[in-house]
Amino acid sequence: VSKKPVTQPVSKEPIKIGAVLPLTGRSAFVGTLLKEGLEWKIEELKRQGIPIEFYIEDTQSDNNQAITAFQNLVNNKGTKIIFTISSPHGMTLKPLAEQYRVLLWADTGHPDQTKNSQYVLRHSNTVDKDAEILYNFVKTKNYKKVGIIYQQDDWGVAWNNIMSDYFKQDKVEVSSEAIDPKSSDFRSQITKILSKDPDAVLLLSAGTAVGYLVKQIKELNYNKDLYTANGFVLSSDAQTIAGDYAKGMYYLDYERNPQFEKDYEQKFGKKPSVVGFVGYTDIELLYYAITQTKSTDPEKIISFIKNLKEFEGKYEKVLIQPTGDLLMLTNLKVWE
Repeated sequence: VSKKPVTQPVSKEPIKIGAVLPLTGRSAFVGTLLKEGLEWKIEELKRQGIPIEFYIEDTQSDNNQAITAFQNLVNNKGTKIIFTISSPHGMTLKPLAEQYRVLLWADTGHPDQTKNSQYVLRHSNTVDKDAEILYNFVKTKNYKKVGIIYQQDDWGVAWNNIMSDYFKQDKVEVSSEAIDPKSSDFRSQITKILSKDPDAVLLLSAGTAVGYLVKQIKELNYNKDLYTANGFVLSSDAQTIAGDYAKGMYYLDYERNPQFEKDYEQKFGKKPSVVGFVGYTDIELLYYAITQTKSTDPEKIISFIKNLKEFEGKYEKVLIQPTGDLLMLTNLKVWE
C-alpha cells in the first residue's frame, strides 16, 4: 500500500538529526546536493512547528574526518540519526553505526553498504544494479576487447570488479587501470588502455576526474564507444570540463521529475542536480516513520521503514527492500 507522508508533532523534545558530509574536497559535489535536500525539507517541517535540531559536519572528503565527525555527533550532540553520502564515507562509518546503535542513512552506491547490517539504510542506486543495466546494453555490442579506467576507492573498485567479472564470463578481453580521483592528468593510464586497442572504454569515475578522463581520451584520438557511470551526470563540473568531447558518449542517468526541477529552481535560483531530491525524500520518509512509530529510536525507525515496501514522497516514489535499500533506478542514454 502506498504511504503518503503526514506531518504532526511527535513530542516537544526536538528531533536530533546529524549529517556527516563531504562539503569541501573532491566529493563536495555530492555532499552539497544532499545537504540542500535535507535542509529544504527540514526547513519546511520547522515552519510547521516541528522541533528539529540539525547538525552538519564537513569531512573535507576525508574518511578519517568522517569518523571524527560521526563520533562528535553521537558523543557530544546526542545524535542517533546520521546521514552521509559517498561510498568511502558510508563504508567507513558502517561499523560505527553498528557499534553505537545509531541509524546511519548512507546514500551510497557500494553493493555491500546494507549487507549484514542492522543500523544502515540507503537511498541510492547501487553499483551492482547499475552495472547490470550497463552490461545488458554493452553485451549486445559483441565487443572483443574492452578497457576500464576506474577511480581507486570503494565505489570505483566495486564497479571495476563487477564489470570485469561480467566481461571475463563472456570471454571478452578486459584491461583495467586505476586512477587517483584527486588528480587531473590521466594520460598515462589512458595511453596504457589504448595500447590494447579496445573496442570500447568504460570510465568509472566521478567528480572532475571523469570530466578530465572524457576530455583527455578524446584528445588522444580515441573515437570508438565510450561509457561513463552515473558519476558524470551528477557533476556539472565534469560536464563543463568534458565539453563537446562528451557528445555521443553513453552514460547512466536517472529518472527526472519536472515538478522538482521547477520547485528547486524557484527556491535555489539554479538548476538542480539530477538527484537533488534525494535528501528531501530522505527527511520526508524519516519524519513519516517517526510519526508512525511515535519514536526517534533508531531500531524502531529502521524496522518500520524496512517493512514499508514503498513510500510515495512529494517528488519520487521509493521501492523499499527488506535489506534497507531504497532503490533509485537508472537507465543508459547518449550524451547530446
